[in-house]
Amino acid sequence: MLSLTVYRSLPVKNSLRSACVAVLALVLSGCFSIPVQERDRIRQRLDESADRVLQEFAESDATLAERTKEAPGYMLAALNLDVLAAVARMDGVGLVADNANDTRTYVSISGSELGLGLGSAETMVLAIPESRESLERLKTGFTSTRLVARSVAGKAGGIASTRYRDIDLYFMSESGAAVSTTATRVRVAVIEDLTETGLGDIRVPTIGAQNIDRQGDTAPRTWSRPLPFLGQQVVDQGFDLPLPFGVGMAFAAVEQPNDITQLRVGFGDGPKVPYEWVAFENTLSDTDSWQLKLDAWVFPFLQVFALYGEVDGTVSSDVFLDGNGLIDFVGLDCTRLVNRPLCSRLEDQLVLLPIRTSIDVKTYGGGITLATGWRNFFFAVPATVTYTEPRLAVTDGKAITITPRAGFYFELPRFGNLALFAGGNYLDSDLDVDGVFNFGDGFPALDFSVRQANTDSWNAVLGFNWDVSRRLGISAEYNGFTGSRESFISAITYRF
Repeated sequence: MLSLTVYRSLPVKNSLRSACVAVLALVLSGCFSIPVQERDRIRQRLDESADRVLQEFAESDATLAERTKEAPGYMLAALNLDVLAAVARMDGVGLVADNANDTRTYVSISGSELGLGLGSAETMVLAIPESRESLERLKTGFTSTRLVARSVAGKAGGIASTRYRDIDLYFMSESGAAVSTTATRVRVAVIEDLTETGLGDIRVPTIGAQNIDRQGDTAPRTWSRPLPFLGQQVVDQGFDLPLPFGVGMAFAAVEQPNDITQLRVGFGDGPKVPYEWVAFENTLSDTDSWQLKLDAWVFPFLQVFALYGEVDGTVSSDVFLDGNGLIDFVGLDCTRLVNRPLCSRLEDQLVLLPIRTSIDVKTYGGGITLATGWRNFFFAVPATVTYTEPRLAVTDGKAITITPRAGFYFELPRFGNLALFAGGNYLDSDLDVDGVFNFGDGFPALDFSVRQANTDSWNAVLGFNWDVSRRLGISAEYNGFTGSRESFISAITYRF
């Protein structure tokens, strides 16, 4: 309920809104970060503008200067409100001053409204809370929804006022006029790029990174998020943490040779039993997969995640069976005239059983990531277990992946951070594949199943991770520099 509507009154010069509006628009969009080298300049401009605006309020009402000194703190903000019929939109920037520890927290204000109204106003706001609790709400951010009926005209000296809970609100309009009766939802959020809270610029817990931005010794480093556990203790030690929650989508294309074992065969409706003499050649799998990933940092250096996705592709292999053994296996009587045509095809021959199976399965699983960073170096070890949902030709499957990697973050002016990394990829996968082979000539169809496993467990990995902002990240990696497996993996992740 810092939403407001005022009539045109005294113009205010050098407002907060004049300070770095274009840069703050990038931050509020969540797509880009304010470059580290520009943050101190922006804070200085906001501080200077806020001090001038506070002086304007004090010149219009002499009691306000004393009230801001005696209160636990105060907030100054510049807001823009546009009302058109049933819809209104409000946005702005400001700072919250804490008188007890002489700190400043920089905040964004956004809101939406549904109701009746018309007009547009650019307004300066001074909020003076009576209690420490209300000041902390302003410093850490909050969301409020309420019904607001407003028709507020400027008083003598250009100031209008109202009250929300135990916060006194004073408005000074730069231009415009508006009136409305609306249901209002307002969100006050900390601008993390400008306020030192322990939130880092890179995606792993890091201490001493070159691009870490500091406000100074009195900057409030208060970790207000529910996760990770022990987050405040780690922040107090000088570490900076990533945003705790993430949702992402990944694509992987994998081609690899496989080892085929455990051939089991059966005829008609009979059970499948092991077949002793068999040879495998030209085994290969080629798959594409999409996966949805949800993750959370439950401890400062431990992330847990869950996966759900779909795999499409093919499995191919040439399986050679001993014809004499196959005759004995099925108990085929070659002395009977009716069996002679089939026996002539099997006796003293290798029977080719071509496996050409399409795969279309769902997968699910989860895992953990251990990660830490020092300066701009980082080290991470993701470990994943995925299971294949029985479907079509696949009856069962499981894969274990461990990918230790190390890298270095480079700062990109205006475009976040780029990390280059190298490491290894360990894969242990097993997949049971079913199929049917028809001999013809009235011979019953042969049902078979085989177990498929990757031939090489390890290969090398090179890749990059581009943190466009603290919230948006894009990554890609290539596996295939060693071993026989070749794969390409890409992902996009949003953190909050």
